Amino acid sequence: MCQRVVEGLGAGSERSRSRVLADVRRVTKRADYTPPDWRDLCGKVLVTCYMASEFSGAETRARAALLAEQIGCLHTSISIDGMRSAVCETFAAMEVHSGGVRSEAVRRRPEMKTKPRDYAELTQNLALQNIQARSRMVMAYFMAQLMPWATDGDETTAGGSLLVLGSANVDEALRGYYTKYDCSAADLNPIGGVNKRDLKAFLEWAGRERGIGVLARVADAPPSAELTGAEGAQLDEEDMGMSYDELAALGYCRKVERCGPLSTFLKLRDRWADGRALTPSIRARGAAAPVTFDEQVAQKVKDFYFYHAINRHKRAAPGYLSAVSRLHLGCLYLQAQDDDAHAVLPRGELLARRQPLRLAPLPAECAVRRAVQGDRRGGGGGQGGAWRELSVVAPAAFLCERLGSLSCVDRRRGVRFTSAVGSTHMASAISLWHISRYKTLI
Repeated sequence: MCQRVVEGLGAGSERSRSRVLADVRRVTKRADYTPPDWRDLCGKVLVTCYMASEFSGAETRARAALLAEQIGCLHTSISIDGMRSAVCETFAAMEVHSGGVRSEAVRRRPEMKTKPRDYAELTQNLALQNIQARSRMVMAYFMAQLMPWATDGDETTAGGSLLVLGSANVDEALRGYYTKYDCSAADLNPIGGVNKRDLKAFLEWAGRERGIGVLARVADAPPSAELTGAEGAQLDEEDMGMSYDELAALGYCRKVERCGPLSTFLKLRDRWADGRALTPSIRARGAAAPVTFDEQVAQKVKDFYFYHAINRHKRAAPGYLSAVSRLHLGCLYLQAQDDDAHAVLPRGELLARRQPLRLAPLPAECAVRRAVQGDRRGGGGGQGGAWRELSVVAPAAFLCERLGSLSCVDRRRGVRFTSAVGSTHMASAISLWHISRYKTLI
């Protein structure tokens, strides 16, 4: 971005150059600033921070510092271990007052295990990993507000804060391999719509064509969250049970080719029939592990759609208002896969089977339709009174006070209520408020 801006200052008409320079001075809040090169401009608009923990590796720290040096940004580093310890100590000081649980019987000291052996150890691991990730989000926003004040001094003409950049990619989003409200919670995410394979290709191109050589090292490094142990002890692909190349292929089938689980299985069974080794599943291990190639592909597809369904909520924003998304995209998906849905079957029988995963948003519209039909049978028609249109539902108190019988449904835009009073089916309408709270999407 900074390279393009500086190129714009040296090319084009006088008018365009003056407009670009005005934008630069407005963004940097420096009335007399003219960037001598793109690295100097990058140092004025971009701040990076290596938020280390006891599990962070020396290699990632060195790559981060070298990348910041090569692009010219303001680079800092801090340790988040104190934040994590403070949260753990606060949890340990918890007091239990009700619920039939004795306070002295409560477990208070979770421990990190490099290789968890059972569900109890896995639960502790995930909690301690998640608090590290969320601590980084909190610190990122804290720094975004304070860094202009801390570093600019008297150079700038006005206050302000920075935007927080996210670093979650589309493969991680589809798989749900990230912590809710961690680096995925940001003001902007430049790579949010890019899969890992394309992102790696872009890094290699930028390192070669833009003179940022360290990007080749970044692209070649094995992806790791570095949240559980020594450097190299935790690898993303092992944690997920699928490689990023496999995720890219699965995501392409789902989004671009609009495939469900069955169609995805049929396509990938042909595309992966080149002798490649598939990443072992983390859901089917030991005696339950798939043996044949078809079983391995089937398990991979089942794993992908399973995790996509149970992690869907991570990509949804809470509905703060009574009106909800008019797109009617539910944030909760029903995970309804059959265990043997992708058994090795004759092709004719396989094609005849229904797709096992039914992505079913919460059925608010169906409930409203039944209420409307019941209202009309009861004599309501919405005659008289001003129309009031709501996306799906209104809060219960508002419905009780203002509205009466339901009158009609617009399937695309939601429900219309009339001010004509009637209470025959008010309970159905009020109950929808509890459903609608989960329906607002980003």
